Amino acid sequence: MAPATLVWAQTTEHRSGIGPEMIPKETGNPSADVITDEEFIARRNAGSGESSGPKPIPPKPSSYGLLEMSTAIQSGSDFMLVPKGSVIWCPKQHQQKIVSRPVGKFVGWTSFIAANRNWITTVEVSKDQAIGKVPISPEILEHHRKGDLVVIATLDGSPITLVPHQP
Repeated sequence: MAPATLVWAQTTEHRSGIGPEMIPKETGNPSADVITDEEFIARRNAGSGESSGPKPIPPKPSSYGLLEMSTAIQSGSDFMLVPKGSVIWCPKQHQQKIVSRPVGKFVGWTSFIAANRNWITTVEVSKDQAIGKVPISPEILEHHRKGDLVVIATLDGSPITLVPHQP
C-alpha cells in the first residue's frame, strides 16, 4: 500500500493591485454608456424646454442676525455690541450713542468700557434677576437713574439680557 498523499483543491492565484486589468472580464466595459458632449448638450436643451424646473426663491431677511439681537453703542469711531435688554438706563444726553447701524471699528467689551468709563457703568445682577425671577432692587435702579451714566446689566462681568420681572 502506498503512503497517503494529500490532494489540494485547485488553488486560484490571488493578485492585488489597481487598474483596468483588475476588473473581472464579466463586468463589461466601464465606459460603455458614455455619451459625447454634443449628445449631452442636446439632452440638456431638450429637457429644459419641456419643464421650467424649480425657480429659485430669494432669501428672506432673517430677524436673528447679530445686529438684530444686539444693542450697538457708539463712541466716536468705535462701537461695541451688547445683548438686547442689557441697557438698564440711558439718560437723554447719551441716547444718540445708542445706534441702529454702527460705523467705525468694533471694540471688545472690556476695551470699550475702560475707554468710556466716564459715561458708562455696570450693575452686576444675579442669575435669578437676569431671568426675571427676582426684581432688581428699586433703590439700585433709582440711584442710577439720578446719575448721568449709561447703565448696563452684567453677570460675572459680561453684559447680559435682563428679562422683565413677572410677579
